Amino acid sequence: MGVILAHRIFWSIWDVVKSQGTWNEATDSCSYTQFPLTGAGYNAADIISDVFCTLTALAFNYQHLSSNLGETFKVIIQENILRSVIIVAVNSFEVYAAMNWTDPFLTLFAFLIQNYVYARCLNAELFWIEARKNATNNNGTTASHIGSHAGTATGSYVPGGTTVTSTAPKKEAN
Repeated sequence: MGVILAHRIFWSIWDVVKSQGTWNEATDSCSYTQFPLTGAGYNAADIISDVFCTLTALAFNYQHLSSNLGETFKVIIQENILRSVIIVAVNSFEVYAAMNWTDPFLTLFAFLIQNYVYARCLNAELFWIEARKNATNNNGTTASHIGSHAGTATGSYVPGGTTVTSTAPKKEAN
């Protein structure tokens, strides 16, 4: 892990040294120029770090899948894998953008997309909290989805940070 962290720090430092901002006195504006190789390099280092951490987490938590808390660990692993797939995808997009886009607006737009996805992945914790509670309370039942029990109050995450609560209708026996 130390080598992977050192690799990421190297790319960060090189990016600070090679990327630059210039002041245009005629237009009174500042222009930032991302050095293409470092833009690709540190995003590739992020991909390596995330894949390593995900595989390590899966390896260390594999033993818990058959324990009494098996459903809780399954939800945590599902959450981790989903988040890692999303982050690796956005970082792969960033590597492509850094290597192929030279327009400053498009470069900035690519970084804005990355920051937005990172923030949404952090906010996804609100969604997974309920899934973990369901898995803990209903150990032994499948808890890979939220609000599956008829007649119980369910909460679901809605983009924008609000929670919608409703009561699922009970099924009547014929």
